[in-house]
Amino acid sequence: MYSERIRENYLKVIVFSLLYVVLSVYTLVAEAQTPEIMGNYTGAGVSFQTRFFSLSSDIKALDGLQVMQEGGQAGLYFGNRAVRTRIGLLGLLYSSMQVPRTINVFEVEAGVNYYFLQGRTVEPYLTGGLVMDNLRFRGHYLNGEKVNMSEPEPYLGSITMVDATFGGGIEVSLLESWQFVHLFTEVKYGMKIFEAANNTAFENTTVGDQLMVGLGLRFGILR
Repeated sequence: MYSERIRENYLKVIVFSLLYVVLSVYTLVAEAQTPEIMGNYTGAGVSFQTRFFSLSSDIKALDGLQVMQEGGQAGLYFGNRAVRTRIGLLGLLYSSMQVPRTINVFEVEAGVNYYFLQGRTVEPYLTGGLVMDNLRFRGHYLNGEKVNMSEPEPYLGSITMVDATFGGGIEVSLLESWQFVHLFTEVKYGMKIFEAANNTAFENTTVGDQLMVGLGLRFGILR
């Protein structure tokens, strides 16, 4: 039953391992540059994310389900010392092994960070934005007949939703010269403003407000 999710977890480990190696090499190269503090950031960000939400549904297998998801996001990051924009171009999350149902999420995000203490090694910030999720459900629970649970879980349908997000984080400067490398952690709360299902079976399935926790790196050039 969990074979597909196990394969997905292996893929996540491989992807994040490759990102770690690339960023490690990038940091070693950047440290050889002549330091000079600049004012505008242009770069990218990658992060590992954990997300929590609940479901209410007329589908018994989903009603009251508490969902924890894990995954990652990659995107763009740019701005000045006080205000920086982040755009998540690709986000992929998967149900953790503790969740009995398979729910995969593809997401895109746009937001703004406000750094109220600029020019420090440790910069706290406030953040707000919009995130669009496509939740894709897999399983056998819409089929009333007996099924072979060893077979891959079939795709059942999806829910598309848009959340308004707000929260805060801390960004730590590991390198700040012609190039920058920042480690960050943040917590965001998402309030749903839109939701639609592509399958009538999920029309009465709703996603509760989301709590999102992220840990990652932002890196690029200073101009």
